[in-house]
Amino acid sequence: MILEHEGIDDSQSYLLSLENVVAPASIYSSNGRVVSSGDPYTSFVGNPNGSPDTLSSGGYGYGTYYPNLSNVAKQAGGTVIYAGQGLSAASLYADIASGHPAVAWVNNTGSSFVNYGTFSVTAADGQSVPYPNRYYEHAIAVIGVNSTQVYILNPWGSGPEGWISQSYFQNTWATFSNMAVVIS
Repeated sequence: MILEHEGIDDSQSYLLSLENVVAPASIYSSNGRVVSSGDPYTSFVGNPNGSPDTLSSGGYGYGTYYPNLSNVAKQAGGTVIYAGQGLSAASLYADIASGHPAVAWVNNTGSSFVNYGTFSVTAADGQSVPYPNRYYEHAIAVIGVNSTQVYILNPWGSGPEGWISQSYFQNTWATFSNMAVVIS
C-alpha cells in the first residue's frame, strides 16, 4: 500500500516473491502460546493468504517485521527513510506530514486495534521476537496526520480505515515498540 502510494505499482505476487515467504516452524505450548517459530525479521512467516482460523494448528504464522519489509521496499524501487523500532510518534507524524507514508505494526482484532501487551518468543534461529498474541499481529499503512488523528489504510479491509485518533493508534502501535517502515 505504501509503495503504491508512492507510485510503485508492483503486483502482490512479485512483492511476496521478494519477502522470502517460509512456512511457520511453530511449536505451541499447552496453553497455545508460541514458544518457537520462524523469524519475521528475516522472512514472511506463514501463509500470506492464510486465515487466522488455521493458526492454532501451526499453519498460518504471523507475517514479517521491519528489516524484511524494508528490504522488499528497496528492491521494489522505494526509498526507505526509516526502518526500525522505537520511532517516536512525533517523528512518525512529521514524516507523514511531509508526505512520507509508513507501515506500522499494531495489534488488530479484525474490527479494532488494542494493546494486549507484549511477550517475546524465540524464533528457530534464536532471535527474540515480540509476539503479543498469535492472532493479533497486523501491519497497516499510515498515510495522513492532523493535530489529533492519523489516516490509515488497513489491508484486511475489515477493520478501521480512515481517520482514527492518535491516542488510539499510539496505544496499539506501542505493542510492537513503535515498529515502522517509512518511505519516500
